[in-house]
Amino acid sequence: MLRRLTLTNYTAGPLALIRPCPGTSVPNLISLQNRYSTMTAIELKTLLIHRINEINDVSFLRAVKTILDTKTEAGVIQLTQEQLEDIIESKKEIEKGLFLENSVLDKQVRQWLSAK
Repeated sequence: MLRRLTLTNYTAGPLALIRPCPGTSVPNLISLQNRYSTMTAIELKTLLIHRINEINDVSFLRAVKTILDTKTEAGVIQLTQEQLEDIIESKKEIEKGLFLENSVLDKQVRQWLSAK
């Protein structure tokens, strides 16, 4: 009842997927948990690409995109125009010498706190 479908990965060798035969409602009872845990990143990416290509559910694909966008944009901070302007202004102030070193500011804060 089950057939073996092999996908070829250019660098990591074949990936084996087990699926029910067409026209049957036999669920795939073979756990691929161990196979997934030993896959390389390249193998897993290839498998995911093929699996995603089989999905036609738009809402599910949007959910997958949201997850991927969150992961790939984790290191990128989107700034507003106001935030960008504040950064530019702060850099100009630093160039003019209009700043305090942390040690000087810490000393001023300690003096202010001890005065109370």
